[in-house]
Amino acid sequence: MSQIPFLFNVNGSFGCGNSSKPDYYNAAELIKQMDRLGVDRALVWHLPVGSNEELMNQIESTPGASDRLIPAYTATVLSGFNSNDIRMIREAVSSGRIKAIRIYLVGSHCRLSGLENLVSEIEEFKPLLLLNCREPLNTDDLLNFAGKFPSVPMVYSEAWHPHYTALLELMTRRKNIYADISWLHTIDAIEDLTERFGAERVLFGMGLRSHNGASIGALMRADISEGERELIGHGNLERLLGIQSSAPLSKNKSIDYGTLWRKFLKKEPLDVDIVDAHTHLGSRQTIVKVLESMNKLGINTLLGIAKNGTGSDPVTGNKELLDSVGSDTDRISGYYAFNPHYYEKLTPMLDEIFSNPFYIGFKLLNSYWGVRLDDPRFNPMWEYAEKHCLPVLIHTWNDGYDNPSFLTNIAPKYKNVKFLLAHSGGDDQGRLEAEDLAIKNPNVYLEFCGSFTASIRWEDTIQRIGNDRIVYGSDTLGHSMVWELGRLLSLELPEVTLVPILGANMRRILAERR
Repeated sequence: MSQIPFLFNVNGSFGCGNSSKPDYYNAAELIKQMDRLGVDRALVWHLPVGSNEELMNQIESTPGASDRLIPAYTATVLSGFNSNDIRMIREAVSSGRIKAIRIYLVGSHCRLSGLENLVSEIEEFKPLLLLNCREPLNTDDLLNFAGKFPSVPMVYSEAWHPHYTALLELMTRRKNIYADISWLHTIDAIEDLTERFGAERVLFGMGLRSHNGASIGALMRADISEGERELIGHGNLERLLGIQSSAPLSKNKSIDYGTLWRKFLKKEPLDVDIVDAHTHLGSRQTIVKVLESMNKLGINTLLGIAKNGTGSDPVTGNKELLDSVGSDTDRISGYYAFNPHYYEKLTPMLDEIFSNPFYIGFKLLNSYWGVRLDDPRFNPMWEYAEKHCLPVLIHTWNDGYDNPSFLTNIAPKYKNVKFLLAHSGGDDQGRLEAEDLAIKNPNVYLEFCGSFTASIRWEDTIQRIGNDRIVYGSDTLGHSMVWELGRLLSLELPEVTLVPILGANMRRILAERR
């Protein structure tokens, strides 16, 4: 393969909403990002909700937009009770100017049944309805709604792992429900949906601007046929909208020149040292699977956490990973999960545990254990890590248990400990807390995986804290190595900035152990 296939993004938008800084203020900014990543077309709507006239004006006035941006009107449940909205939307859909509607559910009190009057008026034209699962979208409501309008295609968009079970149920029970891949970071998700439902019901989506090329990398490297890749990339959305395919519209399609991102898309060796600093493993079967993925992607070293080490008795659970790795300790090392509920049992064992070079540091998963990061039962662990200059990989999220700000007094106290903030704090507030902690403490690092839930761009984070304070991790076998690695490699940054993040920073941390 010498170029990126034709790509048609199902979830594009621009304009200013009321809940966050916009990814793209206008159509020109969206097209610029599409060109950077090699995306040809996008189905787009305009923010704020209801500014449909401004959507059409921007597409008409922006050079090149009329061929590449396909307009979708926005509507809320209130539109189903507004005769003027119904008349306006029916006119636009019946004329062929509008082929899709982005439905916004703006409060927990909103139900899809409120849209039945509107959809009944446009059902004969089979417009594509876009419903975002991260809004208050009740699964039973959607099942009933899709069942009443079986000829109307509906996209359950932006699903990630909390919504995946619901997505499978919806697609199983309603043949008119489709998935988009923009947020599908879970391992083998594209292959799974394709096998279960056929490639015809899966659509390409870009996701947030901060996702960069994650979904492109996942699609390009998915273990599916080229025909299935073309359907997902553009063919299915063209069919649903009744739009003819065309020659490539983006000028940035070639993958022949050798940047890390292009090599990644072409499945060529990256020829850089990669350390995956965050994974969850269990049986020998999972070890074999992850070694295969490491070899395909050129990952040299992987640092893992025992699945049962965080979820059961930590002594027997942590040992299971060591037993499963067997003779592959040259490629895989482990963190030791320190569950504070067992601190009296674990503390006397620390010298014995770390006498085995397999263990390189500690892992904390506070929100799962229901314990705050500043709980005093962690003190023996902090003191041991301080004495031996060990890293501690800490699940961080803005959830009341493992907020980065809870380390405000701990990080400066234990200067030899390397605090690795897994997921970089999670959401936007967590990211800002993580950045602030890293700026004030040179022993604090941000870890990459799972950080896609924040809209803050990594280009901005790196500018604020430096590329020497970030380590790469994938969170496999839950997350896809391909999705997370593609998200990093496609950042709008020079390669010299990315290389330390991929491996050198973590190598330096591991070398400090004493």
